[in-house]
Amino acid sequence: MKGKGGKKEEVDFSTLPKANMIISTILMDLKNPETKYKLFETFYKNLQNDTLFHFITREHIIEYAKENKIYEDPAEVKKPAKGEPIPEHKEIAPWELSKAALGLIMEKSIPCRKEKKIIFDKIEEAEKEKEEAEKYWKEQEEIEKKKENEDKDDKKKKEEKKKMIKIKKYNQNQKK
Repeated sequence: MKGKGGKKEEVDFSTLPKANMIISTILMDLKNPETKYKLFETFYKNLQNDTLFHFITREHIIEYAKENKIYEDPAEVKKPAKGEPIPEHKEIAPWELSKAALGLIMEKSIPCRKEKKIIFDKIEEAEKEKEEAEKYWKEQEEIEKKKENEDKDDKKKKEEKKKMIKIKKYNQNQKK
């Protein structure tokens, strides 16, 4: 996948979550080529800027195959020397076409998978923060309960001391 600056960016697919994609093919057997062209043009214009739909035409796949050296047209690779026969235009093989289509689809799915990973990371981070907050508030409640219990114990001890002092004073008064 090409990143910023046109350099290829290495992506570890094993760390990215799967993207749910629906791939379909539109085959039209129309007798009038003008109708077929208008229909495709309408599809393409209406859904071109849509982020959910991506049109991949045969030309896009062939172009991708040439860029990634999956397919090389003999006429474009070598210019024949004088006296050599001009190579015939070789049609792209079905296995090359399928390999290029798979690569192109994979490349189109990478941004979606990256976004999904970022969302999952944010959710995971929010859950951790929630757990930490709950843990903090539980600790605070426990500290408050301990303080209340200590205060109660201190009050009881003070009351007992007061009683003991009263008893001592009473006993001293009885002796006199």
